[in-house]
Amino acid sequence: MAFRKILLCLTALLAGLSVRAQFYTGGDDPASIRWSTFRTDHYKLIYPRGLDSLARIYARSLEEFRPQVGRSIGYLPGGLYKRPMPVVLHAFGGESNGSVSWAPMRMDLYTLPDAYSPEPMPWISSLAVHENRHVAQLQFGSDGILRPLGWLFGDLVTGAAAGIWPNLWFLEGDAVVAETALTPFGRGRQGEFLAYYRAAFDRGDWRNWYRWRHGSWRYYAPNHYALGYLTLAGARTLYDQPLFDAAYLTGAARKPWRLFPSRKALRQASGRSFKETFRDIEQFFQDQWTAENRGPYTVTEPLTDTPSWYTTQTSPILFGGRLLALSASKQRATELVSVQDGVARSLRAFSATVSDLRTDGKRLYWSETIPDIRWTLAATSRVRYLEDGKVHDLTTTGRAYNPSPSPDGSRIALVEYPADGSFKIHLLSAETALPQQIRTLPEGIQPVEIAWLTDTEYYFSFICDEGSGIAFLDLAGGGPPQTVLTPQPVSIAHLQSHPAGITFSCDRTGVNEIYRLTPEGRLIQLTATPYGATSHTFVGDTLVISALQYEGRLLQKVLPEHLLNRESDWSEVAVHPVAEELAEQERALAAADAPLKDRNKGLPDGAEFSEVKPYRKLPGIFHLHSWAPFYFNYDRISELSGDLTWRDAGVGATLLFQNLLGTSDMTLGYSYHEDPYTTSWRHSGHAKLTWTGWYPVFELTVDFNDRNPLLYTRIRQQQAGGPATTDVRGALADGLGLQAGLKAYVPLNFSRGGWNRGFIPQVQYTWSNDVFDKGLTVVTLPEEGSSNAPVIEEKPGKTVRMQSLTATLRGYMTRTKASAQEYPRWGLGLEAGYRTRIGLDDLYSSALYTYAYGYLPGITRTQGLRLTATWQHQNSAPNGENLVTTRPRGFEDTTLTTWLATHARNQVKLSADYAIPFWVGDISWFSPFFYVTHFVLTPHADWLYFSGDRNGAGSGNLVSVGADWTVRLANFLWLPYETSVGLRFDWNGGASYDRINTATPLTRTYVGGIFSIDF
Repeated sequence: MAFRKILLCLTALLAGLSVRAQFYTGGDDPASIRWSTFRTDHYKLIYPRGLDSLARIYARSLEEFRPQVGRSIGYLPGGLYKRPMPVVLHAFGGESNGSVSWAPMRMDLYTLPDAYSPEPMPWISSLAVHENRHVAQLQFGSDGILRPLGWLFGDLVTGAAAGIWPNLWFLEGDAVVAETALTPFGRGRQGEFLAYYRAAFDRGDWRNWYRWRHGSWRYYAPNHYALGYLTLAGARTLYDQPLFDAAYLTGAARKPWRLFPSRKALRQASGRSFKETFRDIEQFFQDQWTAENRGPYTVTEPLTDTPSWYTTQTSPILFGGRLLALSASKQRATELVSVQDGVARSLRAFSATVSDLRTDGKRLYWSETIPDIRWTLAATSRVRYLEDGKVHDLTTTGRAYNPSPSPDGSRIALVEYPADGSFKIHLLSAETALPQQIRTLPEGIQPVEIAWLTDTEYYFSFICDEGSGIAFLDLAGGGPPQTVLTPQPVSIAHLQSHPAGITFSCDRTGVNEIYRLTPEGRLIQLTATPYGATSHTFVGDTLVISALQYEGRLLQKVLPEHLLNRESDWSEVAVHPVAEELAEQERALAAADAPLKDRNKGLPDGAEFSEVKPYRKLPGIFHLHSWAPFYFNYDRISELSGDLTWRDAGVGATLLFQNLLGTSDMTLGYSYHEDPYTTSWRHSGHAKLTWTGWYPVFELTVDFNDRNPLLYTRIRQQQAGGPATTDVRGALADGLGLQAGLKAYVPLNFSRGGWNRGFIPQVQYTWSNDVFDKGLTVVTLPEEGSSNAPVIEEKPGKTVRMQSLTATLRGYMTRTKASAQEYPRWGLGLEAGYRTRIGLDDLYSSALYTYAYGYLPGITRTQGLRLTATWQHQNSAPNGENLVTTRPRGFEDTTLTTWLATHARNQVKLSADYAIPFWVGDISWFSPFFYVTHFVLTPHADWLYFSGDRNGAGSGNLVSVGADWTVRLANFLWLPYETSVGLRFDWNGGASYDRINTATPLTRTYVGGIFSIDF
């Protein structure tokens, strides 16, 4: 038993608890894609066939930045490996992102550029720096004391080490440091990135590091990217420690027993306590921002009452005589609101991934990312519009962004980002959506937003190697676009048409402000705000802005007399002292040729391309990436069921396979364990394969020799003068047991407009070499007191293998859930299923069930009600079997489940849960071990009605009433996942309680523990 507990700890560490990070798949590319591959000196590119030009650009950029990104982290990307780093390009998705995973080792790059809030640098360059830095960081997992562990566990060690020692805040914060230091762009130079810290520090909100890191259920906190940058950039510049990040990782590789190295590293850098050091960093940034002295600030007036929860109100626009905007908060998912008399009234649910709202006076336009029905890495971006209270799709294919209607409403201008990496500006008919003009921009010029000047002239913002700029295009006059504002390393967003030119937001002063660009080329600054103004619109002469303040990004108005109207010099760009110091450190390290961990110094640096070859998905199933000198089933361990059995972990070995596209995931295992029926030990084999590369998803599981096969027989006992009873008895047969299962399902996604919708048909087949002999052995028992031997009669019958077939259908529609809500505010789901034992449905009941659930609003916005109803029916076969569990909560003894299956052909269960979150402050006393965000009390009740009169059960009901009390933790030890710890109490009763209690023991009360980790 002690050995099993040790295995549980090891496997939980290396597999189950980090399953999302370890065996990472970004999703499914369409099955129709064919793939190609080639190699450079240090990378293996895998990309959709036909996108050779795009893949070569990425390869060159990765090689170009490779020597630069490692100097201040101490490791060269891929330097500790003799094989090239696999890089998979996903070109058809709707998300702009990148990731580096280690199990298996690869880089996933999602090539769609950001159309809504892009950095002022080409997307390819951004990925090449940021993701290359991640590759450099993770080399520490193959260095120092950790290196020998790689011989035992393969890629598994590096992936687990990344989650334990540096963790997400360090990995992402350091990558942002690299962006900022190695380019003139990067998020550390953007006005929005640290803007909330400005507002918080001015308000006197000096939270400790853990409260910023783990956030708050009640209050807003920037993400781990921002905190990581604040911490690491602050430590490097305030304490003149250019190799702080490198020391952090090399220290973890040399002394991995320090599970929380951030405290030690900051103390060593400053010579002060961890708490004092972070407070110094906060003050350091505050002093930098105070020194900017950008006041006096524009006089503004709020358009809504200050909300009690942090709220973002963006994209204001006048439509239908009302001021509309998009609003979201921690207790309200994104919605379209009408702003009037200081109140934002909800109009309809809205997607969070949309462009600014635009109107021609008749329609309200936007673009919205719509996921593919089946493939998670395929999506369209559609132009949608609201007219007469209904939402319509103007386009249904392609990737169209940021629509802008012409002044007369006849045409829609938009940008399109095809999968091949080109950039286009389209003009469509507003009525037919037919293209009127398609203009392809030169390579490397990414158009972003469009604002019309007249019906034949418009401006558009763009991004190129030098930064962001604005160009002008005259449709009537023809000719190429004319640059009006030359590219600068600043962010430009929210272009709007204006009677005297166009308006937009820009962070050239250090925070975002609103500017007007006249047709003559004059740049007029309209606002000066403490923390930035972004989306905006004019209502008459009054400017409405979305301005950041401590309580949120809220709508404010600026009267004409309070507009700044200051002419500005576009070439003057704010200097960011911390960013410049980081850049100077990198230059000094380069000049000094700072040492890098690199075992492959003989390899050339460059981008020599190998021959392009096809890449096959199916052979990649056997891509071995990790292994372990013991057996574990990471799917079962990740469920954290508590009791470790031989099915979860044990003596043996495990091999883990995954193809580089993430469409296959295979485990092969050998275990040596106790026989479940005897005292002997057995050698067993296990296999599991999940394949997502075709339209249906397939899951195959096989377990070999876990036990002997079972032989099931029927025996009827006839007592003289009494009733006859028939039993099914099992006995061990000779041979090796084999159990297998095959599941196929299609996860269909119809989500849009702030609603999650899906439909999932599923079929599952199970088979074993257990045998059921349908013959009947009749035993006549002797009369009491008689010594006569029983008389046995054999009635032969057919023998069949034990196998079953299950089919289910599930559909759901739920409102997107806000972060502080326990349940979606509205929702409905319905599931139905049927199961039968093939060849045995005359003896074992096939079962049909339906399950429905719904969500309703609670008394407050964070509370919610969940209702469920389950109905189950068995056929008239003599042996009952349930397909779903209808046992009420509180009746934890599984013998009740057996009793219900045996006696009740019909079962109806109703349940209700009412979630009540409580916040008593963000409790960081126990950090870094765990951090309490809030508590949840969930009263619940279950009612079960059964009937069917099988075996004399009749009908009846059972009831349980109770509550769950849970503590929500933002982390558990070093794992940055929400964890629930608590107790469940139930009182059990009902009209049939006493009657059933005589047949199977029941308990009146139940108290049990709750523990779960949300991966």
